[in-house]
Amino acid sequence: MDEIPTIDQIKAATELLSPEDATMKVVKIGTKFAVKFGRAVSLVEAESMRFVASNTSVPVPEVFATFSDPQTKINYIVMEFMPGQSLDIAKQLNDIMKNLREVEPPNYLGSVGNQALPDGVFWDPDLDKAITGPFTSESALNEGIIQHLTRTEAPGQVQLLRELISSTLIDHKAVFTHGDFQPKNIMIEEVGQNQDGQRLFKITVIDWENSGWYPEYWEFCNAMIGATFRPDWLVLLRRIL
Repeated sequence: MDEIPTIDQIKAATELLSPEDATMKVVKIGTKFAVKFGRAVSLVEAESMRFVASNTSVPVPEVFATFSDPQTKINYIVMEFMPGQSLDIAKQLNDIMKNLREVEPPNYLGSVGNQALPDGVFWDPDLDKAITGPFTSESALNEGIIQHLTRTEAPGQVQLLRELISSTLIDHKAVFTHGDFQPKNIMIEEVGQNQDGQRLFKITVIDWENSGWYPEYWEFCNAMIGATFRPDWLVLLRRIL
């Protein structure tokens, strides 16, 4: 078994998989490992990947180790390197997302382990749980969104949004949600052919840092943001989600 790379080996890695200016870096080490690291990296992402691997058949990278450097406060996730290129379309995505959403939900809306939701909508500098979650109900989650908006929006606009949200965002199921479902986070690797000569592909969904238990509409709405300049992705989303 390959040795888990050390912090020094990670720092010395030269094969960068993330954009050069990204605050969270991803590097490839050897043929087996990809390491995601940075102060903004949340180890909850590793918990989410392990949860998905244990409770669904959704392909995710295997997590080998997680650790933090107490001196630099940098977090590290050592995971399986997934070969392939980012994918724009794939029929298997519909089955993958169905499988993910069939997992029995807990009695809260939040990250794996009854923790705060990682989406920026719920970020709060004071870590106020009324804003960050976890939430016991959709109405509590809605109130968290409203409280977050009071920090940046005018009172009149907040009141209007409160009325709209309270009358529309109700009675949704809690489903496990990737939270950043877009082409750059879908990897494809050709693995051979079937008996009819058709090409076979392995699809892996990566980047689970925003995942958790959200209302069932959340995945589609977030993925729509990634479709702003991608009409082909928008069309595909309607077939997937």
